[in-house]
Amino acid sequence: MGRRAAHNGITPGEREVVELLAQGKRNNEIARILSISERATEERIKNAMGQLGAVTRHQLLYIWGQKEPRKRIPLLDTRESLTHRCVIYSAHGDVQLYITTGYYPTGEIGEIFTNVGKQGSTIRGVLDSWARMVSVSLQWGVPPVEIIRKFSGIAFEPSGPTDNPNIPTCSSLIDYVAKWLDLQEKK
Repeated sequence: MGRRAAHNGITPGEREVVELLAQGKRNNEIARILSISERATEERIKNAMGQLGAVTRHQLLYIWGQKEPRKRIPLLDTRESLTHRCVIYSAHGDVQLYITTGYYPTGEIGEIFTNVGKQGSTIRGVLDSWARMVSVSLQWGVPPVEIIRKFSGIAFEPSGPTDNPNIPTCSSLIDYVAKWLDLQEKK
């Protein structure tokens, strides 16, 4: 069996990291406790996730034996992000939509922000509230695929063709965001 432990197919080093993660420790705390780099901590978490078939940290902890995630895992204060802009050619006028996603060091999405140009405060407020709810859900471990599945196809104005050849039409702003997130998850 080599260096891999019989228990769940992960190495002793990966097991140490997962145990500390299950105690609610963050990457920097785990690295300090084990006297390893944060990058080594991230790699061990990624390897353990791969071995156990987990897509998110929360899934990893659930598989590891936690009945519920211990706490919400917020993103680091400084993190990678991606901003995307599109135009939706609605029957009520063109709408610019900006989507910004923030990522954990593991590359998992952990937050989403949206901004709508030329729209009233109601649609902007609703979309902002929805994005906050999605961000909190992601940080509590809801897999992105579940969010995508639940919100793809939601229909309301503004809707219509877009300037994105990968998403030629959308049935609402939320539908567009869900479709775009789906494309990001498949990369």
